[in-house]
Amino acid sequence: MPYITKYLIALLSLLVACIPSIVAQRYYPQWDNIQGNRQSRLVWHYKTSYDPNGNLVQIDSTYYAYSGDHSWSENDTAWRYDYRKTATGSSKKYYLLNKLIDGEDFFTDGVAVPTNSIEYWYTNERRTSELYWIWSSSASVPVRQKDYFYDGTGTLIGDSMTYSIPAAPAQKRVFTYSADGITKIVSWQSSGTSLIQTVIEDIVYKQKKKTEHNFNTYDSTLNQWIFSKREIYSYSNNLLTSLTVVTRNLSKTLDTTIENYHYNAVGDIDTVTVYDIKNRQQHHSKRMLMTYNVFHQPLTVTRQRWDISTGGWTYNDAGENDSYQYFEFGLFADGTKANDELIKIYPIPAKNNLYVEYSFERIEKLYFSISSLDGKTITEWTEQTKKGRSLNSVDISRLTSGSYILRINNGDKIRAKKFEVIR
Repeated sequence: MPYITKYLIALLSLLVACIPSIVAQRYYPQWDNIQGNRQSRLVWHYKTSYDPNGNLVQIDSTYYAYSGDHSWSENDTAWRYDYRKTATGSSKKYYLLNKLIDGEDFFTDGVAVPTNSIEYWYTNERRTSELYWIWSSSASVPVRQKDYFYDGTGTLIGDSMTYSIPAAPAQKRVFTYSADGITKIVSWQSSGTSLIQTVIEDIVYKQKKKTEHNFNTYDSTLNQWIFSKREIYSYSNNLLTSLTVVTRNLSKTLDTTIENYHYNAVGDIDTVTVYDIKNRQQHHSKRMLMTYNVFHQPLTVTRQRWDISTGGWTYNDAGENDSYQYFEFGLFADGTKANDELIKIYPIPAKNNLYVEYSFERIEKLYFSISSLDGKTITEWTEQTKKGRSLNSVDISRLTSGSYILRINNGDKIRAKKFEVIR
């Protein structure tokens, strides 16, 4: 998986409110995906909300822009723009998502009119900490910090969470593993005057698949550990088919939630049906319907609830549906390999300006040109470069949507790169 994708997914989970949250974490979507010599990249995400009568209430739309090449490089940036339109007005937020390599890697999510931000810190591709901030009087204030701990083999052995605003006891988890590697035990602790263990989790794996996740909470009144939650996973042909969640509420009665998964012919989840059983009575049945493109990226997500009065499916309580638009482009020009690694072009897709970065080993006079796929030259320029790197910003505002070829000629070799323009 491309490096940046791992970090973007962390934020993507904030965008999506699925029927249950565990489903959102399991499948939501790949920002980039490749099939053969074609690549698809997420550009727009629309979230629409309806009232119980089916009337449109709100539209949230998110636009994504990217730097870097057709494939993510070691040093990349992406931008996210959020728009909200309601009956009373509209709003806009801007997020900068970046990944830098300089010993310590970090990833930030900020806004143009700052309200909050998150930083994810990595060392050797392992997440070491998360820093959460809020903005007050044009200054950032730390809210909480989560740290991760590893042993000498790189195995995660624990994490901790400390709070600044509002002040709250720190939390700590310790991970231990059984000798056979089948069971993972997670011990929760929370701090007051001393560390007191409050929750123990047992996670059972069979054939490298999670089959059980058990939660046990310490009852200080009974002075013993009691079962509080159990997740049971079922599979068929290596695909998850159901997840049964049994919880114990404050009255000591057991509530059950059952999620059933259905897959299409190519292995994508197309239907998730959720049944809630409380006091042995089934209610709050919900389902989520998904469609996909050929890159296995979601195109639409429809959320519904079961209406007892009509005996059919209708809008869920929030009335939220999602749709996605992707930009598809070829990794190679027709008949010509056009993905020269010495050339970087961004953003992809481009709009008004195209940034061209070219790395080389000696002083060169370079001849640049942009042409259509049929070979017609649209613009050209020259540059006497210094050793090492050339960086140009090219105005392409007059180019229409479509595919183009950038060529760089140093006198003895022509390098080519294909790029796309979207309007």
